[in-house]
Amino acid sequence: MSKQSRWFLKVGSISLLCFLSTVPVYGASSRPITADKPRQDKASVKETRQLKRSDVVKERDAIIARERKRNPVFDLAEKATKTLSNIKIDAISILGKENPDNVKRVERIINESKWDYIFPERSPEYTYLNFLKGIGKYPALCQSYPDRDSDAICRRALATMFAHFTQETGGHVSKGEHPEWQQGLVYVREVGWNEKSSGGYGICSPDVWQGRAFPCGKFPNGQYKSYFGRGAKQLSYNFNYGFFSLSVYDDVKTLLDAPQLVADTWLNLASAAFFYVYPQPPKPNMLSVMDGTWVPNSKDLSNGLEPGFGVTTMIINGGVECGGNEEIEQSRNRIKYFKAMTKELGVTIPEGEKLGCAGMQQFDSGSSAAINIFWEEDWGYNPSNPDGLSYRCQLVSYQTAYNAFIEGDYIRCLTDKFDVVITDDIGGMKPYANAGNDIYVRPPYYSTSKVILDGDQSKGYSSPIKEWSWEQVDLHDKLLIEKKKQSMAAITVPSSFTEKEYEFQLEVTDRDGKSSADKAAIPA
Repeated sequence: MSKQSRWFLKVGSISLLCFLSTVPVYGASSRPITADKPRQDKASVKETRQLKRSDVVKERDAIIARERKRNPVFDLAEKATKTLSNIKIDAISILGKENPDNVKRVERIINESKWDYIFPERSPEYTYLNFLKGIGKYPALCQSYPDRDSDAICRRALATMFAHFTQETGGHVSKGEHPEWQQGLVYVREVGWNEKSSGGYGICSPDVWQGRAFPCGKFPNGQYKSYFGRGAKQLSYNFNYGFFSLSVYDDVKTLLDAPQLVADTWLNLASAAFFYVYPQPPKPNMLSVMDGTWVPNSKDLSNGLEPGFGVTTMIINGGVECGGNEEIEQSRNRIKYFKAMTKELGVTIPEGEKLGCAGMQQFDSGSSAAINIFWEEDWGYNPSNPDGLSYRCQLVSYQTAYNAFIEGDYIRCLTDKFDVVITDDIGGMKPYANAGNDIYVRPPYYSTSKVILDGDQSKGYSSPIKEWSWEQVDLHDKLLIEKKKQSMAAITVPSSFTEKEYEFQLEVTDRDGKSSADKAAIPA
């Protein structure tokens, strides 16, 4: 099941990535995170309303279909958020034959020696393998384009990312052992913070939606954990950790409970790839800017927003670095690093490309990138209902706790905003288990081989899938199943393997406790 992602804005010289919110930090959007339109309070509704799940799903799909038709950018944004399963990420190796296509492309452009050369002062956590895994998690990054030069776009993407890495986590020593452009990735944690620090960068109160939707982890003494900047893009704030956790683990709590993983594992670079590909209404994602997909409209152009490296600085830290009469130091640094990286990676900067962001105004609701991808209460009046409430959620472009790309978020929006119970139809709305295609395997000549059982196309309807369970269900000798509690399992096939039809069953269970099963065979 594909997993989704979220994004951030930028703060300060070692930037803090901050979601679109009214949190009083530099770079935060001034757009409200909740609307102030009046609505009837739940307590005044006399009777809990029951809605059939099938009707709710149809309504949701109709709303999304209208948005797709209204704004074709919706499809591009959804595609950019797709991720690769963690089992496949674990299988990535340096020059591995089974590496994803986008990883192989990156390896052709940046080999391990080149990585060492560009980042000779990096913190040891930023390994080349972690870099490849971070790229692999988001297939839209360095993807294959049928109508464009894919390698050229990838080189340009990497030059852009590396330039921003160097500004955000660089040493910035003017007369150091290496020139400044080679001083990136020095910091893996925000200066002044450590893993014992408590109560930092968290909006943890259960009285606000960020604290409810993204509950902060706690230390044994009961104090909240800190969500200071970690990784190549200095991921910050509990809601950003929660959204990134959903993207990687399909579970909001994993990184809220263990934020140190963003510093100490391959997530330190995956978080930067995540930021690069995910849309940020009313701003576009950096991917669409640098691959030519984003097309500014007249409002964007009147605000000085045009494709080029300069607008990526606006996306990252426009509230601090952009809009003035002259480029400030941070923006000048980014330009300097970008020029050095493009030279190193063989990228030609088009004549006339706007590299800085001086004079640019902020993206606003009139931008072509202001797509509606969040669920919010529909305050419309429905005379057919005794209380006049709509009992619907609508798509909006400002950030809420519910995203159109996340399975189950529409229903969560409904149950949060209205006093409703979602009931199953006759037979129920069980999750959909898909154990993948049958696989033919020849006995290995030497030692053992492995076969991957792929249940990644399984899907939850009433709520997301919480558990996967693989089991061999034939009567033959049992084969070793690795990672049997994940969406993809690995079967060890010994050299003594006999050509019989081995059968494996995948059972999936959603968060409501409903389950279904499907089988895949390894035939002779």
